[in-house]
Amino acid sequence: MKILTDSEIWSFEAQSIHTEEYERVYLDALRLVLQHREARILDVGAGIGFPTANLFRDGYHNITALDGDVDSTKYSEKLFTDKGMKISVKHGKWQNLSDTIKDTYDVLLLADNALVYLDGWSGGPVVSGEEEVFERFRIVFREFLKVLEPNGMAVIGLGKHYEQTHQGVPEGGGDKDNKIAPFDLVRDGNPAKMTWYISRDWQKRHQECRAVVEAKDFNGEILRIAYLVTKDELVKIMKEVGFSQVHILVPDNTRDNLIIGIK
Repeated sequence: MKILTDSEIWSFEAQSIHTEEYERVYLDALRLVLQHREARILDVGAGIGFPTANLFRDGYHNITALDGDVDSTKYSEKLFTDKGMKISVKHGKWQNLSDTIKDTYDVLLLADNALVYLDGWSGGPVVSGEEEVFERFRIVFREFLKVLEPNGMAVIGLGKHYEQTHQGVPEGGGDKDNKIAPFDLVRDGNPAKMTWYISRDWQKRHQECRAVVEAKDFNGEILRIAYLVTKDELVKIMKEVGFSQVHILVPDNTRDNLIIGIK
């Protein structure tokens, strides 16, 4: 029985969300913001290649990708190489991004609700409570500003379900703060089941998500903690650290709002 790596588990999670139609809609939303295909873009959430690979296919060829997880970095690097995409991939943490990235960019991109996992993606230590959590965001946004050109732009995806009154996930059982979302998937012709077990605690500002993948020949699970923050709170934090303008784009048919910050 094969035990899946973290990035392999995430690839199943992504498959449950990233249909071809969803990726097309998300790309349409990014096009509204990224109007110059020659712009120098730093995608700081390389993950398993979304949306960098989609942007590259659409003509945005001046992209550097980065991820804080070594396994994810290797995964995306192999993906880009196999697809013949000349995309440089780096490993580095957002909290000290300017130590890794010595150049500056026109656009910093962090899509697909990745920001909220700034401490909890790889099981690292997390803080609790509004003040401490918000300070963790401030640290990261100050680093983002350092690698942006003057008048450069940060494009941050934040899940639309990051509101205290929202149900949290699109389907499954449970109440607004405790959800179970099952998905039946097929990978390489083999059926598999992927289930999210999600719980939220707004006092701690934590969302815990346990992802479980089960199939005949492989399985795996991972527990991750995301920080809970609303779009309006994120706008306020970005202005506090020095973004001159911050706007919210609410694209139709995506799971994310896009928070646009201008240096």
